[in-house]
Amino acid sequence: MGLPNMTMSLETQAPMDTNPMAFAKLKQLWGGTPGKAMRPLYASLIALARKPDLFAKGMVPDTIDGRFEALSLTTALALLRLENLGEAARPAAAELTECFVADMDSQMREIGLGDVVVGKHVGKMMSALGGRLTGLRGAGDTEAFSAFVVRTLYAGSAPDDAALGVTLAHLDHVRARLDRTPLDQLLSGTVAA
Repeated sequence: MGLPNMTMSLETQAPMDTNPMAFAKLKQLWGGTPGKAMRPLYASLIALARKPDLFAKGMVPDTIDGRFEALSLTTALALLRLENLGEAARPAAAELTECFVADMDSQMREIGLGDVVVGKHVGKMMSALGGRLTGLRGAGDTEAFSAFVVRTLYAGSAPDDAALGVTLAHLDHVRARLDRTPLDQLLSGTVAA
């Protein structure tokens, strides 16, 4: 029995996986920290997503799912801002996504999920983040944005008008702060006041 032919032309090789989660895992295996440069911005986004009034007055469910929705929506707002900044911000958007993936991976492990299912759950979370980003792109007017927020943050069950108003005002404030922040400040982790 002979050895298999190990020479292949580039044309016959399978395409590389461009899944951001796979890249994040490879970086971890090789000793790198996924999204290291964007950790300060991600920390700022976590702080914005965990504002107590969002849960107390905005009635966003203070559960694992509610907190995930608040963070994924806030992260999507930041990714949309980076997207709007153009080509110069693409690497930052990729690294911010890596931060999100690494954090979700860590959170899943912390609540006791094992290696076998963590990837599947993180994949669903990445899909949810992509859905939030797509939803934000399509939620141009106030009514569409409000419906999008009810569908995501409240799992389709709208709170009373006062609570929804608090949440919408918070998200508009976050979006406005991000929109006022130039790329160099976002890269340093600073979000305009």
